[in-house]
Amino acid sequence: MNKSNKKILRQYALEYGSFIGTAWFLLFFNYVKSIEHNSVVYAIGILLMIVVCILFPLLLAVRINKKTTAVDQKMNYGQAFSFFLFMFFFASVLHSAATYVYLEYVDQGQLFISINNMLAMPEIKSTYESLGLANEYAQALDGLKDIEEAGNANIALNFLGYDCFLGFFGSIFTSYFASATIKLKAPQPQTR
Repeated sequence: MNKSNKKILRQYALEYGSFIGTAWFLLFFNYVKSIEHNSVVYAIGILLMIVVCILFPLLLAVRINKKTTAVDQKMNYGQAFSFFLFMFFFASVLHSAATYVYLEYVDQGQLFISINNMLAMPEIKSTYESLGLANEYAQALDGLKDIEEAGNANIALNFLGYDCFLGFFGSIFTSYFASATIKLKAPQPQTR
């Protein structure tokens, strides 16, 4: 591929990465809101976003395959792998940045307050104790305090690491679909 085609592919990787990063953030957002509001609507949003986060990269792989095939610039597996690594890295950075901004400026600690309130409920505490998990209950409270003290930047950096890890393995799968041979249908002449 020549330089202009590589530049176009980088632009597609950024575009697709922004789609994936937004989907990952929406999954996180629905998860946080389901904890804070205990709503079925957000639980359905979580399930929907899980499906989207799994299928969307595969659909984008097929889309980039059709686009490159249409202009006779077929990607091999290595090129597709580097394309998707870049795409998932950009999605990871976008998701982490959006998570940090949300937790720092929008949520302002409501997530931790909701989880603390949930763990402080007498039913939760008695359930842990009845199962013989009093030590684990205390560890959960201590762990939550540690996470809260670590700060939102640390949470966002952890998301970045997890997302990059998942993106690496996602690149292995999606690269196959982006580099596979797909036969395009030729336009059929219209008959009257």
